Amino acid sequence: MPGLNKNTKNLPAVPEVLLELVGRCRGQQLDVETVVSIALHDAALVTRLLHLLPPERGLLRLDRAGLTELISSIGVDVLGSIASSVAVNQFYSRFWPGRDRHLELWSRSLKCACLARTLAEVTGYHEPDEAYLAGLMHNLGQLSFLAEAPVQYAAALVKEVPLDERQASEKEWFGANSDQYAASLTLAWARDGLLSDAILLQNKPTVAVLDSPELVRLVNLSCKLLQAELWENKALFEDATQSFGLSAGQLLDVRARARVEQAEIVSGYGFLIDEDGNVDRAGAGRKALSEHVCDTALVGSIDIVESPDPWQASASQFENLFDTPGVIALRYEGEDKTLRAAGFGSGVNGERLERLEISCGQERNIFAEACRRSASVSNLDEDLCELQSGLQLQLQRILGMPGLLAMPLLSQGSLLGLLVVGVDKDLLETLRASRKRLDYLLSRLGSQLGSSALLASVVPDTAESRLHDYLLQTRQLVHEANNPLGVVANYLQVLTLKFEQDPETKRQLDILREEVHRVADILTSMRELPKEVQSKAAAVDVNQVIEELVSVFKVSLFEPNGINCVLRLDRRMQQVDSKLVHLKQILTNLLKNAVEALETRGKGAIAIETNAAVYFDGRKCIRIVVSDDGPGIAPNIIEHLFTSAISTKSKPHSGIGLLVVKRLVEDLGGKILAYSGEGEGARFELLLPAR
Repeated sequence: MPGLNKNTKNLPAVPEVLLELVGRCRGQQLDVETVVSIALHDAALVTRLLHLLPPERGLLRLDRAGLTELISSIGVDVLGSIASSVAVNQFYSRFWPGRDRHLELWSRSLKCACLARTLAEVTGYHEPDEAYLAGLMHNLGQLSFLAEAPVQYAAALVKEVPLDERQASEKEWFGANSDQYAASLTLAWARDGLLSDAILLQNKPTVAVLDSPELVRLVNLSCKLLQAELWENKALFEDATQSFGLSAGQLLDVRARARVEQAEIVSGYGFLIDEDGNVDRAGAGRKALSEHVCDTALVGSIDIVESPDPWQASASQFENLFDTPGVIALRYEGEDKTLRAAGFGSGVNGERLERLEISCGQERNIFAEACRRSASVSNLDEDLCELQSGLQLQLQRILGMPGLLAMPLLSQGSLLGLLVVGVDKDLLETLRASRKRLDYLLSRLGSQLGSSALLASVVPDTAESRLHDYLLQTRQLVHEANNPLGVVANYLQVLTLKFEQDPETKRQLDILREEVHRVADILTSMRELPKEVQSKAAAVDVNQVIEELVSVFKVSLFEPNGINCVLRLDRRMQQVDSKLVHLKQILTNLLKNAVEALETRGKGAIAIETNAAVYFDGRKCIRIVVSDDGPGIAPNIIEHLFTSAISTKSKPHSGIGLLVVKRLVEDLGGKILAYSGEGEGARFELLLPAR
């Protein structure tokens, strides 16, 4: 039997769980907590996530909170790409000879996890989620061995041999037994080493762990409770009493509650579970993976962003993928809440419908209902069959079908329009049977239509486009020049306050400030295109730059406006190769924007956070976060925040600042992301290449 190559990042996940994660990551609105919940149903998925940790960084504690922090730093979009890639690779992997044993190990890991958490709750352990994850990971070593040698190790698992004999064979084959190997893995992921001890000592006699920490004893007793029939091993009652003072009744209650929890998780993925907690092996994971590979090939290759007519391309792509010529693309115009025809399938006479307009205000029709629900609906559904209108009947006649299916196209949660297809009951059933592919296509089309709209807003298609570009670049460069002048003005303000008691010095400083403002006014009035100023990359201490800027803004901006600035700087941050001038300009702009957003309230808080190592699009980055608790940014504004000169500020502003920021960040090889909602404050994340 081959030795172990320790490549645990390729551990196979249960296909049903993996594809649930992929499907959720494709959704329009996904929160990190949902991703964490799914990942916590499979030890292999947890292991894959932990392999994304930088080598020098372990989690303070391996529990739900630690995984949530990790996934937040990775980003759900990146995680979705990883999960999809894993699903495709796993479909072509050689793991399947050990599939039955794999499901057994998965069932046991879930059972142990539920037992450990229930025991933790009954005994009053302060971190039941930590106990759950420790139980989930208890047989990680066996899963690793099975992935490495699926045929041979699966055969060994079938044999009912004593524990010590099995572990001796494991050590001979792989150089360590499964408990030792799993314990060694977790040392790299959790700083305190407690989880490693719990896994290493899971099969030791109770008397050997009585003086161990509570987590160790919880996992030890949970592993003993994995036996099918509790009454056949009366010694377990004594073990429970010795470890935690539990009575026989409490122990039986723990096992019953854990079994219910395990059954709920397993049934959620389409498996059946018997009374002993064993999973029915008749799952359809292989077929599901096959469908996913097909969907990825068919839908993943669609690209309509640069199409001359993206809406027509959307209708055509839907027709090609589902062989439904009777499809109409409707573009939503939010100002008057109206849908207008924008594309047609080959079975539709576009000339008859090119002036089609559908109001989605207070009207009750299938189109308005799809817009309100942000979900696909059909007037053939029982709860909507009463929705009838003259327009619906007209479209049904034109499309030659007794019903309509209206499917919303969304981009970052905002409605862009609908795809409407004529259906009968058979076609409706066929489309819904392909729900995953359908949802994936709608998600991809919505995302690309959103990108296409943004590109169109940045590149005007009028005869004045060259003048537009000229003025835009001029305004950008003037804005760039004004930012360092703003820094100088802030320094002068600090000095003025320091020399408040020295009238002559204060007068001279006031003159300097006036001259700086005069230069800024001259720059603003310029209309000639200056030459682009370049700066060279060099080693930059990011934390130091932030602290220096904050010290300047504290007196001149923060304190006068009643703003509290909180720094959460990662002291492990190393110097990065960057352009100091660019970085200062980016941060200055973001901080000034945050202050101006808070001015309307007269108080508030700004937080600046750095992270030494996060991963984005598969590369290692540093992260800088500037956030505030101000009024936030409306969804219709945030979509265009970095692509056009739109300002949300009450005072006169050019609105060019964030466009400049985006271009400066891109010049540094980085990425800027914005998150907000009305009344929820604003959060800007800078992701810059790490060394």
